[in-house]
Amino acid sequence: MTFSFFFLCFSLSVTVISLAKLYWSWRRSLSGIALGTATLIVAMFAMTIFGVQIDIPTFLIFWVNEGDIFIALEQSEPSWWIIIITVLVSVIFTSFIVAIGFFGISKYKGPMRSSEWDARNSDEDDNLPLFMRLIISDLKYTIRPNAVVHQKGKNPYDIQPAPNKVTWNQLALDLLISSNKDFNPLSAKWSDSDKCHIIEKHDYVTKKSTLTYLLPLQDSEISAKAISSIDRIGRNKQEDDEIVVCFEDLIELSGRQKTKHGTAFEVTNKFHLTEQATDLTSYAKSILKRFRNDIVLRYSKDGSAPLHDIHELTLEQTYTKLRVFPRFGKNSSNSQSIELDKVLDSWLKQRASSQLSILGEFGQGKSAAMLAFTAQWAQQYLINRSNGESTSSSGIKRVPLLIELRSRSPKDKPTPADILGEWGHQHGLSGEQLYNLVKAEMAVLIFEGFDEVKNAGRKLYRYQQFNALWQFAFSGSKIIFTGRPNFFLDEEERIQFLNSQQNTSGSGSNASNIYSFDFMGVEDIKNALREVDGNIAREIVDASMDNASLMDITKRPSMLPVIVSQWKEIKASQKNEQEITSSQIVRGYIEATYKRKDEEKIQRGEYQLLPWEIRHFVTQALALDMVTRGDKNTTTPENIDSVVRRIEKHFDHVFLGKEVSPHLVEVIANLKRRKNEEDATYEDYIKEISSDVRSNGLLVPDPANGSRSLYFPHKQFYEYILGETYAGFYNHPRTHYSIALSRSQKLRYQNLLQASQNEPMLVQYFAGLYEPTIVKKLDPVIDRVRFLKVIRPLWSFLSRNLYNNFLRVQLYIKPYRKKGLIKGIPWMYLFAFSLSFRPDIIYRIFLIYIFSPLSAMFEFLGFSMIQAVKIKFALMKYRCSEDSLKAEFPDENVRNHLEEWFSRVFQDSTENR
Repeated sequence: MTFSFFFLCFSLSVTVISLAKLYWSWRRSLSGIALGTATLIVAMFAMTIFGVQIDIPTFLIFWVNEGDIFIALEQSEPSWWIIIITVLVSVIFTSFIVAIGFFGISKYKGPMRSSEWDARNSDEDDNLPLFMRLIISDLKYTIRPNAVVHQKGKNPYDIQPAPNKVTWNQLALDLLISSNKDFNPLSAKWSDSDKCHIIEKHDYVTKKSTLTYLLPLQDSEISAKAISSIDRIGRNKQEDDEIVVCFEDLIELSGRQKTKHGTAFEVTNKFHLTEQATDLTSYAKSILKRFRNDIVLRYSKDGSAPLHDIHELTLEQTYTKLRVFPRFGKNSSNSQSIELDKVLDSWLKQRASSQLSILGEFGQGKSAAMLAFTAQWAQQYLINRSNGESTSSSGIKRVPLLIELRSRSPKDKPTPADILGEWGHQHGLSGEQLYNLVKAEMAVLIFEGFDEVKNAGRKLYRYQQFNALWQFAFSGSKIIFTGRPNFFLDEEERIQFLNSQQNTSGSGSNASNIYSFDFMGVEDIKNALREVDGNIAREIVDASMDNASLMDITKRPSMLPVIVSQWKEIKASQKNEQEITSSQIVRGYIEATYKRKDEEKIQRGEYQLLPWEIRHFVTQALALDMVTRGDKNTTTPENIDSVVRRIEKHFDHVFLGKEVSPHLVEVIANLKRRKNEEDATYEDYIKEISSDVRSNGLLVPDPANGSRSLYFPHKQFYEYILGETYAGFYNHPRTHYSIALSRSQKLRYQNLLQASQNEPMLVQYFAGLYEPTIVKKLDPVIDRVRFLKVIRPLWSFLSRNLYNNFLRVQLYIKPYRKKGLIKGIPWMYLFAFSLSFRPDIIYRIFLIYIFSPLSAMFEFLGFSMIQAVKIKFALMKYRCSEDSLKAEFPDENVRNHLEEWFSRVFQDSTENR
C-alpha cells in the first residue's frame, strides 16, 4: 500500500508541476510545451499504475468517511472491470494530452529560441521525433546561450542589411582627425552657414591651440559658392587658423592655394588623407615576406636529405595561377573555369557590385591565392613608397586587407572597428584607421577561412559570425569571403549566409556571387613544379596521370610540396604496388620535418632536450587540446604550458617500457634528473619542454593572431595529427601511448563523433591509417576510451537495428514535406498517413518512438547514432570498395542519402571537378 501511496503523491506532484509548466509555456516557450506535455504523460502513466492497484471510487469513499488514507488504500482492492475502465480512461486522457501538446506546438506563435527553431525546421538530423528534439533543446540549453531569434513573418537567419554608408561630410572629418593626432575630436562642430566643420587643433610643443575649418566637397572643382564660403571664413578667422578643402575624388589641384581676394587654403583629397593617417609599410612587408621568403617546399634530389643538398622554395617560386568557376547563376551549369586573377580584376573595376565568395576543398590553395593577390599590391605599395609617389597610383587602387579568421570570433566584437582593430594591432594599425579605409572605399576586405572561426557549432552561432562580417557590406564596399563549403549545414544555409540566391547572380553590395576553386590541371601542375628538379617534376606528373589516387592528391596546390618532399618514399610504395594515401604522405613529411630540425641542431652543436618522438607525443596532446577548445588550429604559449603539465606526468608510463628504444629511455632519465634539480623549479622544467616543442616542432608564429600565437602552417598537419591520434584510440590492445593521450584530456575528452563535427577532414586521415578490412569492422563510437563495456552491447543493438529505420522514415516523408503535405502534421498522425501508402513505415515509426529516449540519451552524451552511421560511411568511402559499401548499407535510398552528405561535407558538392 505504501508503494501505491508513493505513486499517488508522485503523480499528483508531477501533474501540478506539468500543468504549471504548460500554462507558463503556452505563449512563451515552444520547447516548454513539449516538456510540459511529456511530464504530464509521465504523470498519467504513474496515475494509471495507481489506478490498476486501487478501486479509486471505493478509495475516495473510505478516505472521506474514515479520514485515514492508509485504511482507505487497504479497503479498495480493484476488480477487473475497474482495471479495464482505468486503462481505457488513461489511454483517452493520454491521447488528449498528446493532442493538446501537438496542437500547442503546431499553432505556437510566441517567441522562439534558436534551438527551438532548429529543432522545428530540421536544422539538425531528423533522427528523433520533433517532440523529443524540443525536450532536449529545453534541457540542453537551459544554461547555455540560446537567443530568441524568431520575428513573426521573418526568417530568423536572414542576414541583416549593412548600415547606411557614412556621408562624405562625416567621412572627411573622420579622415582629417585620423591624419593628425593634434586634432581634438570632441571639439568638432558643423557650421551650416559656411558648410564646414570647425575643429580645434592643439600643438603639444608650443602649447598653442588653433582652429581648422574643413570644407568637404564632392564636385571635381571648387564652386563659386565654396569660394565665397572660404573668403567669409578668411575674414573671420584668426591669423594662425587654417582652411582645408577636401575632395572626395582624386583631382589635379592640390597643395596651398589662394582665392582672388587672397584667402589662403589647403587642398587635399581622401586619398592623401588616408595616406597620411595610415602607414601600411609594416603590413606590406609582412605580406611580401610570407610570399617571397617563407619556405613552403624542401626537398633533396636523391632523397638522402643531407643538409647541404636540401633545395628550398618559396610560395612565389611554386605558386601557379588558379582557376575558379561560378556556383550559381545563368552561366554556372557546365561552365568553363576562369582564371581567378581575371575574375578579381573585373570585379575591382566595378564600383557598385556584389561581393565575392570563393569556396574550396582542403588543399585547393585558397590561402595561397589570397596571399598572392595581396602580394601584388604590397610590392607596388612599397615601390611607390620608396620613390615618394602616391601609393594610390598603383594598379590596385584599393588596399587588400588579408584578415585570416582562424580562431577569431567576429560576433563577439561590439563594432566593425573592433573587428578590424583585433587584426590590425599586430601591424600597428588601429580599428578606426582601418575602418576609415573601408568607409572611404579604399580597401578590399578579405575574410579568409570563414570555416575556421571560433564558436560556430550551431546554426545560430554561424549566423551571428556571418552577420558580423556583413556589417561591412555597405554601398561601394568590396569583400571577399573564402572558406571550405563543408562549413555550412546544407546548400540552403550556404546560400543564405553568403547572401546568394540560386539561379541568380545576386545584386547589390549586400549579396555575393559564389565561385568555387577548380583543381589544377596537368599544365598547372607542371608550372607549379617549374623550379623543382626536372627529373622529379616529370616523374611526379607521369605517375599522377597513371594513378588516379595520386592525382587526387597532386592536383591540390598545398599538397604538391608535400609530394615533392616525399617523392622517394612514394616511388618505393608504387614499386611495391602499395596503395598511396594522403595520410602516408603527410606522416612521412611530418617525420622528415622533425628529423631535419634535429639534424640541424646536431650540426650546430646545440643541446637537444627532446627527441622528435617525444616532441610529437606532446604535439598530439596539443592537437587534442585545440579541438577540445574549438581553437581551430591556433594556440598560445600558455596553452602549450598547460598541455605539457598534463602530459609530462605520463612520460614514464609511455617511454620506459620494455619495447621502447634505449635512446628514449635515456632521454626520460635525463628529464627526470632535470625535473628534480634543486636549482630549478617545476615551472622552469615545464617551460623548457614547452620551448623545445615551440622551437623545434611543427608550430610556427600565427600571422592571423599576432606573434604570441602559434599554428600548424599547413592545416593538413593539424588534421592528420588529429586523425592519427584518434586512430590510436581504436587499436586493440590499447597502447600506453594512446591511453596517456586520452587521459591527458580528463573530462574534456571528445570522442571521434564530436571531434569530426569540428574538424571533418580528420576522418580522411583516420581512414588512411587503416587497412580496408579493419575499416569494415570498425565502429566509430566504440573507441575503447570512454565507452563503458556495460552499455556497449546496448549501443551495438541500437546502431545496428535503428539507423536504417531513422533514415528510411526520414527519406520517406521528405518528398511530402517538400510538397507541403506533411508540414504541421504531428508524428502521431503519420501512423494513419503511412498505412495507406507503406505499412512498413508504421513498424519503423513505432521502433523510433519506443527507443527514442535511449537514442536521446546517447545523443545528449555525444554519441549520435546518425553521426556514427555517417562517419562509418565516410571511413568506408575512403578505404573500401563499392561492393563493401553496398554490403554494409544495402538500402539504396539510405546509401544515396549518405552519398549526398559525404559530397557536401568532404567534397565541393555542387561541382566535383
